[in-house]
This record gives sequence, structure tokens and C-alpha cells, in this order.
Amino acid sequence: MNQILRINNTILKDITNYYTFFSKKVPGIKKITMLRYRERFEVNTALIYFPAEELKEYELSLLDFFYDFFPKNLSIIDRQATYIIFFSLLWNYKGWRHFKGLPCRGQRTWSNAWSSYKSNLVLRDYKKRSIRKLYGKIGGPEQRICFLCEYINYLWKTQWFCEWMHSRRWIKETLKKKKVVFNLDLYATSKGLLGNLKKDSKGVSKKKKKLLTGHVGFDQGFTKLYLKAKYTVSKKIRKKLRFK
Repeated sequence: MNQILRINNTILKDITNYYTFFSKKVPGIKKITMLRYRERFEVNTALIYFPAEELKEYELSLLDFFYDFFPKNLSIIDRQATYIIFFSLLWNYKGWRHFKGLPCRGQRTWSNAWSSYKSNLVLRDYKKRSIRKLYGKIGGPEQRICFLCEYINYLWKTQWFCEWMHSRRWIKETLKKKKVVFNLDLYATSKGLLGNLKKDSKGVSKKKKKLLTGHVGFDQGFTKLYLKAKYTVSKKIRKKLRFK
């Protein structure tokens, strides 16, 4: 009798093992993804040997966290969100070392260095492939800037949603009044410079919420619009855009 598995509030039928789950049932997650996962987290046992009923009891309990972010469908937005979370998890090797009870706070060991090296290679390879699909033949420096802008915008949406919505409302009101393409300094946004820093009486740097308006609050893929306009539209329309 086949097992019935519930992942991300979705009932998946005819799942017999991990291999079937990852290769056929999860949108956007394929063999190469789990291969990277096994290399990064030093998982020596092949997932094919674990039946579906043990999915939530697997020794890598960190997978429970990852399952909540599996996309429910083939939506590009859901898949990109999954990729960002997954590869951020791979990049943060300190958290994984701490989870396994191994040195992570400044202790320099071969395992730490190798883990960091492998995760950086995985992340770099993923960035290249995903950005090429989005931006095609656009230059490398501009690709990196756009990737960071998308990442920071999504980070604010997930962690500081109120400020993100405040900026989004401000952008919509500005567009209604001026009826032109919104000016955005992608280079500053990619560096995380979302506004001027102000120091209080104690010398502590603080950032006012109103200074964040216009830097975040966009829909996913907004950088592609700016790059497309920069390279393809007429000079008259291009004057309404700004790319630094």
C-alpha cells in the first residue's frame, strides 16, 4: 500500500521514497538539487533508501524547516523564493556546524574551511545559471548588481514587511502623481544603502524609516525592467530612468 505524504499543506500520493519525491513530485527541485544538498551537508546515506513514512523522522531534522518552503506549484515566484532560502541555508555553514555540535565560532578547522569553500562554489554556480536565464547576455557586473537588488528586496519583504509595505505604498503614490518610470539607484540598493544614516546624541547610527521609501517594495523581477529599458528603449524614455 502506498504511503500518503503531506508536505506544505499539500497531500502527495504515490510517494514511496525520497527519490520519487524529489525527482517527480516537487516543482523546481530535481536530482542536482539533492546532490548539492548531500555534498554540502556531508550526507553519506543515499536518500533513496529512506521510505516516505520516515520523511519527518529523518536524522537531519533541519529538513523539517526546509520542507515548509517547498513550492506548491510551478509558479516562478514560488520557485525563486525556494531557491533563495535554500542557497542562503547552504551559504550559512556556521549555522550548520553549530547544529551538528562542531566548531563554528572562530575555530579554524579543515572541516570548516572545506565546508565554506564548497558552499561558496555551489552558490556561485547557482547565481550564474539563474541570472543567465533572467538577463541573458547582459554584462556580468550588472548581473551581480541585479541579483543583489532582488535578494535585498525579498529579504526586506520577509523580515521587515511593515517597512517594505510602507515603501511600496509610497512608490505607488509617486507613480500615480508623476506617471513616469520610478528612478532607482540599483548600485546603492545592491550595497544595502537604503537611505542616509543619522547619528543620535550618543553617536549611535540609526536609519529613519522614511528614508527607505523607494528602495524596496517592488515585485520580483523589477530589475529586469530597468535593464531592458536601459538597453532597448529610446533616449527620450531612457532619460526617465537612472542606472548607476
